[in-house]
Amino acid sequence: MKAVEVRAFGGPEVMRVVELPEPVVGTGDVLIETDAIGVNFHDLWARLGLPGLVTLPFVEGIEVTGRVVAGGGQFRVGERVIGLPLVGHGAYAQRVVVPAEYVYAIPDAMPIEAAASFGVNFLTAYAALHYTARLRRGERVLVHAAAGGVGTAAIQLAQHGGAEVLGTASLAKHGRLKAFGVSHVIDYHSGDWVAEVWSRTGGEGVDVILDPIGGEIARRSLELLRYAAAGPRRRHVLGIGGVSCGAAAEPRDRRHGVSHGSTAGDAALVDDTAAADVCGGKRCAVRRSHVPAIGGAGGTPVPARPSERGKGPAHTALSRQ
Repeated sequence: MKAVEVRAFGGPEVMRVVELPEPVVGTGDVLIETDAIGVNFHDLWARLGLPGLVTLPFVEGIEVTGRVVAGGGQFRVGERVIGLPLVGHGAYAQRVVVPAEYVYAIPDAMPIEAAASFGVNFLTAYAALHYTARLRRGERVLVHAAAGGVGTAAIQLAQHGGAEVLGTASLAKHGRLKAFGVSHVIDYHSGDWVAEVWSRTGGEGVDVILDPIGGEIARRSLELLRYAAAGPRRRHVLGIGGVSCGAAAEPRDRRHGVSHGSTAGDAALVDDTAAADVCGGKRCAVRRSHVPAIGGAGGTPVPARPSERGKGPAHTALSRQ
């Protein structure tokens, strides 16, 4: 089979299309015939050799959609699934072996190409909002880098959960955010964006901040966290892509009720009875309550477009041609 293999860490030039033996399907594995793949910023980290992610040689990619060929467990042959080969990668290939616990049925309403841009971004955003931040209806969320893959997912999930959303992005991306219904779009590259957030919120600030940037952005963001009426419950989710962004909780943050957290996409893998109705009783990549927002007619899982070189995290869905 054909695959994209990396034998030395480096730039795009180290990626090579090669012929590899057919993958071996072990006990508890699912073999997927690839229809589309997700291209994530995580893939760049792996190719550049970020410590602890992969060992050479390896096949790129942690997100694939396609149809079950063999194995399967609860999945039947021919069923449409999302596979997340988070350990060892392997998605950039014609056929991919994924442990069954990281395979999820695709709802009928979701196109298979859209599903390829769903798993990592939406599951990461879901973990950040609902597991780490414990977002509640009526709260206010500030999403940094809101036009990226995780940011776009977080906007839709927060809105569907009844939260008010503010998003920061460069000016060129404001139109995209407004198309998603974000009325408070702020440019953090010009002017005093902190003052702008205060102004947009009537001086109240926000309850939750999703922050994949860190550094000075994180430090200034902490000024914007407000106290809830029932007492301090302010949450700052830092490094939502799973990599430290360079800002840690200080003692004064804890004294003032600021709860810091971080999460990666694999922390968000959902397996509960609420999801069963969506996918005919199978473990599914979305919860039932979120299907109208992100898996149903008119839903927009993630903008399927490549990022500009050097412009930070983005996500692309690539279909087999």
